[in-house]
Amino acid sequence: MHPSNDPPKNRRIPKWLVPTVGYSIAIASLIWVFHAFDYEQLGQDLRSLHWGWVVAGIALNLMVYLVDAWRWSVLLQPAEIVPLGECVKAIFVGLVANGVLPAKAGEVVRCYLLSLWTEMPVSLALTSDAISRVMDGIWLVAGFYLVTIGLHAPTPRLEKDFGLWRDGTFVLMIVVVILSGLIGYVLFRREHASSFVKQNKWAERFVHLMHEIHELGDVRSLSLAMGISGIYLLLPVLSVWCLFRAYDFDFGLVPAGIVLIVVHIGTILPNAPANIGSFQAFATVALGVIQAEQAAAASFALIFYIAHTLPQILVGFIVMLFTGLNLGEVHTRAIHAEHARKTRISTSKPALRSES
Repeated sequence: MHPSNDPPKNRRIPKWLVPTVGYSIAIASLIWVFHAFDYEQLGQDLRSLHWGWVVAGIALNLMVYLVDAWRWSVLLQPAEIVPLGECVKAIFVGLVANGVLPAKAGEVVRCYLLSLWTEMPVSLALTSDAISRVMDGIWLVAGFYLVTIGLHAPTPRLEKDFGLWRDGTFVLMIVVVILSGLIGYVLFRREHASSFVKQNKWAERFVHLMHEIHELGDVRSLSLAMGISGIYLLLPVLSVWCLFRAYDFDFGLVPAGIVLIVVHIGTILPNAPANIGSFQAFATVALGVIQAEQAAAASFALIFYIAHTLPQILVGFIVMLFTGLNLGEVHTRAIHAEHARKTRISTSKPALRSES
């Protein structure tokens, strides 16, 4: 028998694996949160909510996405002048996609739509979005340490919980530092990055993409976007604090920051649509860390989830109604566009290696 000369096939992660893991996490989280849920208390809590504070919390949370659109427009400005309104529309449609599709599909959808509406390369939208996520990671790490550095838990158990979250945040910090270093290296040292790629095939796709948007490496725009990222994470802290007031929780801004950061870190990985299950679970855990009573924590976590998720999806549906978009069709086209982009990168390797 002669050995086959066919090239080995690339081993890829099965398409069903990520959604399966996400749904499994969601189901396990929902079982954990609701196995002893006090529905009677939830009814009492809903009747006693201060709805003025609820509206304020929802409004602040919606403002977050206007700030996100502003940051996105600023990031793209050195390479492409993008109207703020187009960024806003793309972000809210992406939120709808995240609400009904698994694995945070909205991130790809919103980048595809911005590319479609402005005729910019999809790679430009995708990489600018990735840079904004790295900025979020930097602020999350900094924020966590700022709100916990001088905070001492009153019991050994809570001190242990704080220690676990600090360890997890330290791991996130390492990842963020590595990604920040890679992005900064490619944005500001393009020639050296090209030389590096010639000797390291594994990095070729990443650097090829960075070369396409090298003009994003504008210090002023990046600095402004970094500052906007701080506002982007401050507004939801204020939103959580408003919901605390609505629920008659006697917690301040620091506990609100802890809850928000724990939920953000806990839902970073792609999971079920709208982060259902994992959002409530991490919110409940965070409320336990700040010493909320268990039944009240589970009830508030559900109210928090609804106030945080439902309004943004409704706004997204309104945007889709006025733009005439079909979400299923947009998602399919976005996946095809991403596949075509990767194919172009793979077929352009010889040209990339010949760069001087």
